[in-house]
Amino acid sequence: MEHYLKILRLKSGFTEEDAKKAYRDQVKFWHPDRFPPESPRLQKKAHDRLAEINEAYGKVQEYLRRKNGVNKPGVTIEVRRQPSPAKQTEPEAPFYPWMHNKPPPPKEAKNESPVSETKTKEDDVPIVKLPNGDRYIGDLEDNQFHGQGAYSFAQGDRYVGDFDMGQPHGKGVFFFANGDKYEGLFDRGDIKGRGVYYFSNGDKYIGEFLNGKPHGAGTHFTFGGTRLEGKWKHGYYES
Repeated sequence: MEHYLKILRLKSGFTEEDAKKAYRDQVKFWHPDRFPPESPRLQKKAHDRLAEINEAYGKVQEYLRRKNGVNKPGVTIEVRRQPSPAKQTEPEAPFYPWMHNKPPPPKEAKNESPVSETKTKEDDVPIVKLPNGDRYIGDLEDNQFHGQGAYSFAQGDRYVGDFDMGQPHGKGVFFFANGDKYEGLFDRGDIKGRGVYYFSNGDKYIGEFLNGKPHGAGTHFTFGGTRLEGKWKHGYYES
């Protein structure tokens, strides 16, 4: 049982709610959809770990049923849908969290030799844990995040995609803790180039970005059906 608790990161004396939460957290972190599809090595690692997590959760459920004297199937995790937002008016200056959230790694990590004592390897995939609680899984070169990888912020944000000497560069996806998502091009740590920004309320912007804001040709689609197409400048619609 200790082996399964270690996989789910559970401590002895856990409750059923603890087990559910640990399972959700691990599945969310290791789900293959959150790793670069172009990297067979990371995809294999994610699939293997997800299989271990599912097995561990099954064993933990069996243990709890025996402990509580209950013989019933495991509880299915329900998916709660957010209520549909009300119809919205045309956006003038939509709020993009990227204006305030910069991509990994933190600047101080470059000077701290981030892979020093916190570096581990599983199936030749480096796993780096930073002192601030952030975590990186992926390729390394010259002690920097380089190649393809996934970087998780302690506060819940997550970037998956290409890295170049410590910064997101190339194609990638950024998952925001508030439910927003950006998928597209990155340039030295900034959202720059063409991409798609999905808002958690159902809105969507498709077009050009500069320094994390809509800039150039693009279209903003609202959940309510409004379409705003034209030129954008530093996050504002012009014409």
